[in-house]
Amino acid sequence: LLSPVPVFSSINTLQSSIMSGISKSAIISVGAILLLLALSQIFSAHHYIEKSYSVSTVYDDSYQASQIPAIDKSLLSSSNENNEEEASCFRANPKFAITQNNEPYTLPTPIINLGFPKIGTNTINEVFKSSGYTTKHNICRPILCGVCMKRALQRKTPPMASCGDVQVWSQVDVSYSKGHCFWPQIRMLKEFHAESPDATFLLTFRNIDKWISSVTNWRGEKHQMPFTMRERLVNCTVGYDFKAGVGEKDEDLRQFFCDHVNAVRQFVADHPSHALVEIDIEDPLVGSKLEAWFDVKGEYWGHHNVSPQPLPKEDK
Repeated sequence: LLSPVPVFSSINTLQSSIMSGISKSAIISVGAILLLLALSQIFSAHHYIEKSYSVSTVYDDSYQASQIPAIDKSLLSSSNENNEEEASCFRANPKFAITQNNEPYTLPTPIINLGFPKIGTNTINEVFKSSGYTTKHNICRPILCGVCMKRALQRKTPPMASCGDVQVWSQVDVSYSKGHCFWPQIRMLKEFHAESPDATFLLTFRNIDKWISSVTNWRGEKHQMPFTMRERLVNCTVGYDFKAGVGEKDEDLRQFFCDHVNAVRQFVADHPSHALVEIDIEDPLVGSKLEAWFDVKGEYWGHHNVSPQPLPKEDK
């Protein structure tokens, strides 16, 4: 007769082998499923940007620059010698901030940069990030901040809480490709106010001709895109009178810039719980001025993400 011990031992060995095989198979299956889910999410995000990223599907683009009231000069300095400069849409207000009582105070977070791209967004991010603030610049992982905020608007959820809930938003717009642009600093002022009625707004300035040159030549920082920012904008409906087909002329970009500055100033005038801090990134004292208003170190102010300069024309 066979001893029962070897039989039972063989059965246990067989069971262990079967369970081991099942465990390995299960692990491989679960890993494959997780990999497929991850790839699905990546494809979904890319598909969202490439295929569904149309401003006209969400907004009424009949909003015209003519509907934006002119800035009330009484909100600015009463000094006659400064009124013209302060009211200019191409210069930072020398008063540096418009508040409810025109008096400076400790400026709260969140701080949202409402300025245009190619006007120091990287530098602003570095200054605040190096000074200990939590920041977002263009990327709200796993997608772009502009895409994330557009989704929040579609879903009627708070844009900042939905996309990272940080202290400083140094760049929120996206110009992904031709026709795929979304700029929350134009489209979502009311949503920013609803979520954070005392948010601090930044509005950045630089020489307007240099800004036009920058957007005309910039293709991307780490990854060179097939189209310059200007070529992308020309095919976008961004806001005000800047629609697809506009932007070939420099004057179109000047008007677009001016419309935005006037709109932001008027919005703050109508919603005085916000502070509007205007800075000229070419001002040699800008670092010191930021120190006066925020808990930052002006020494971190630098020059980041420089656009390539056009090649000089050959003499003929």
